[in-house]
Amino acid sequence: MDDDVSKVEMARPSGEDGRPKGLALLSRLLASRSRKKRREEQISCRRSLREGFAASYGGENELGYEYGPRCAAQIRLQWELGLRREESAKVDLVADWDREGHSLLVRYGTKGGRPRTLFNLSDKQQDALERALPWVSQSDRPGIHNLMPSGMGDKWQEKLSYAARLCGFTKKDSGWTLHSNRHERFHRMYVEHTGFQPPNQHESLEAFQKAAQTTAGDEWPRLDAEARDDIEVTAGHSAGRRDVSDAYLGSSQ
Repeated sequence: MDDDVSKVEMARPSGEDGRPKGLALLSRLLASRSRKKRREEQISCRRSLREGFAASYGGENELGYEYGPRCAAQIRLQWELGLRREESAKVDLVADWDREGHSLLVRYGTKGGRPRTLFNLSDKQQDALERALPWVSQSDRPGIHNLMPSGMGDKWQEKLSYAARLCGFTKKDSGWTLHSNRHERFHRMYVEHTGFQPPNQHESLEAFQKAAQTTAGDEWPRLDAEARDDIEVTAGHSAGRRDVSDAYLGSSQ
């Protein structure tokens, strides 16, 4: 599907319920015969759904929701950087984004209050941060900025959830939630490093190990471990927390 076409089509509601057109395509996935093919179609449809969300709230803001463009900027951060939804709202781009050094300190809204730094940001990640700059606001704490409207505080999460529901970003409508953006980011990291799909994209552990062996030979366990360490740290945990990477990728053992 052409990116420009998908953005336009997804931005335009269809049917009496006004949901994005991508939801109709998602519903047809149930007829897919192969798990691999189903996965490929899911990725394509969900990317279109995410892009449609951004398109719906970008430019002319077709859905007319006042907070839509701000929500879309945060959705991009979740997708490109794997930020949790609260982190994407509370990130301080003024103090914590090193644009020249291609790094971002994430210290607000983190799980357990544990800060982490994302290094070697890609051009797409830098662009997502750049697009979020117009929505920087002064927080209720002096010297600290975030991406929420001034004075709204944690009530902002309700606004973000509402914007997501308008575009079908729900488990019921599309099988895709805001947290799914984080899952997808770590899936991409795994494939980019190893060259093969993670265990949860195969019918069985044996099928995964066979595919990994075919792609990377005896090096696959090393590549698998390296990718998991990186993902665990990026997610805000310590390297070696296999319970964390297993939740996103499935177990390889």
